[in-house]
Amino acid sequence: MKQSFEDGNGRTGKLLINYELLKNDLPPVVIAKEDRVKYFEFLRNNDSNGLAEWLKDLSK
Repeated sequence: MKQSFEDGNGRTGKLLINYELLKNDLPPVVIAKEDRVKYFEFLRNNDSNGLAEWLKDLSK
């Protein structure tokens, strides 16, 4: 059976983010559909500090 994963890179990236959060004793986050634009902006702008702060806020 062949499976298709259209968003494989996105899923993998979000999985890695949650792995890092858990590794640092922070709760995992779920990036809601309405927050995807903001998430992609951080990635497009290579803004790892902004992304980290935003994820901290989401994890609360």
